[in-house]
Amino acid sequence: MRIVKNFFIKMYKLYRSSYFSVHIFLILLSFALYFFIRKYNVLNVDQVFTEVLNGMGILTSFFILVIDKINVKSLGDRYPNRIRCGFIKKYSISEGIKLMNTIFSLTISMFAILGTNYILLLFGVKNVVLLTCLIVYIFVSFIIAISIWHAFELKGVE
Repeated sequence: MRIVKNFFIKMYKLYRSSYFSVHIFLILLSFALYFFIRKYNVLNVDQVFTEVLNGMGILTSFFILVIDKINVKSLGDRYPNRIRCGFIKKYSISEGIKLMNTIFSLTISMFAILGTNYILLLFGVKNVVLLTCLIVYIFVSFIIAISIWHAFELKGVE
């Protein structure tokens, strides 16, 4: 039981020390995209739900390959500026560590949403809101990870 408690404490600290506004933005964007799909009937998602979900599962494996190219160990060394954070208890953290925690929190959220979608699909529930949330998380995570990777490559050229 202590292991589970420590796991949730570590996850809380990971999300607390990341750019949390990214998660709020992605969730709001997911709901907006869901209402756009339902209002204008752009795509009949119920018919192609399984294919889209399997495609997103494959894209998450490619996302892991992109994360593998980022030198996470030197992320804190390259961006050493300290930021004051916290609502109740103030603490300082470097920009590099905050970026690293954001990448890992996006990855954990992505896999949690993907796993939830597959478990719900086992029971015959097709949740389009979670699917749009997964799509938005994957594409924005790709953009952030590739931008950080490209920034490392540019700093290496100098």
